Amino acid sequence: MGGMRSVTVTPKGDKMIETERLLLRHPNAVDLSAWTVFLSDTEVTRFIGGPQDAAGAWRNLCLFAGAWIVQGYGNFSVIEKATGRWIGRAGAWFPPGWVGPEIGWAFSRDVWGRGYATEAATRCLIWAFEELGWMEAVHIIHPENYASIAVAERIGAVPRVSENAQKISSMSPQGKAGLPGQSDNGITKADVRRGPFATWLRSQSVNCDHNAAEFKFCLCLVQRPFRH
Repeated sequence: MGGMRSVTVTPKGDKMIETERLLLRHPNAVDLSAWTVFLSDTEVTRFIGGPQDAAGAWRNLCLFAGAWIVQGYGNFSVIEKATGRWIGRAGAWFPPGWVGPEIGWAFSRDVWGRGYATEAATRCLIWAFEELGWMEAVHIIHPENYASIAVAERIGAVPRVSENAQKISSMSPQGKAGLPGQSDNGITKADVRRGPFATWLRSQSVNCDHNAAEFKFCLCLVQRPFRH
């Protein structure tokens, strides 16, 4: 058609990677049933946009599966070795305009507390640094998502305020004084846990839903190669 040309991207790195307890492979149609149940859970989706119906789950699966075709990398479907069942997703995410190259994760509620997020995220970081050649990775985490913040800290993330949050700060009454509780290096761990940044944003009448880019922490990983 006209001046359009076909572009083929070959997926980078292994088609499947694994940990002691988990297999990580490309998302595919077999995952749809479990993916749909996963995205229907209000608590599971609290910080990732809220629950979706079956049609929304299908589009979401296609989004993550399609990233592999378009960019050559993306989130893996996470399979529990002991049972062979789909339990979540984890991996690389870096669409145009994103804060930075991200390693993210999301798991079904019935496997929370087993260390799967830490295990999968660690393996994905090694893969991204070694196979994709990333020099750093970020995690975009809602400031009230304490479980994911704890995972990020366990795998070596250093808290850093996103550029959008810094822009909001520059327009605040504090001005050059910065965000409440902010040190020279950004938001402290105490700030993350107590939530003064979140409280301050609410006081500025910022829309505090998942899609408000200003209402997110950017936790940056700067080590390469990842030391585990």
